Amino acid sequence: MPSRYNTDLSTIVTNSIESLTVRHQAREQALSISREVIRFSANAIRAVHRGQFEEARGLIKQAGQRLKETEPIHRASPEIYYAGFLSDARKEYTEANVTLAVISGGDIPHPSELDCFVTYYFYFMSVLIGGLRPFFSLSCPPGAVFRIWI
Repeated sequence: MPSRYNTDLSTIVTNSIESLTVRHQAREQALSISREVIRFSANAIRAVHRGQFEEARGLIKQAGQRLKETEPIHRASPEIYYAGFLSDARKEYTEANVTLAVISGGDIPHPSELDCFVTYYFYFMSVLIGGLRPFFSLSCPPGAVFRIWI
């Protein structure tokens, strides 16, 4: 005997599958973008440490362009946007930008310029201070005392 709920359940299942398919596509796109941003950012940081500032700027620009592509995900699937992997990509992007600025003598970008959460920004700044210590100690003459003011 047919159930009176058959039509309702069929509609619910169809709508759920469509919703989950869209969410899955957003997740796959976000994962791909986050991997690329992390790779561009890591390569930019390596370029900075080699003194190749223009190459670093180019890689950072590519990373920033990819991050801009996540805005539709932010609007359509905020649960994917805030799932964590895009936050990790933004942290790496922030690290690359600030590292380039500090080592090349440029202006340190503000969190709003990087579309970065303030907490991530300050977390990275604390990591940066410790991470740059070997860079500065290697660039100073033996026995020299140096101070970093950020």
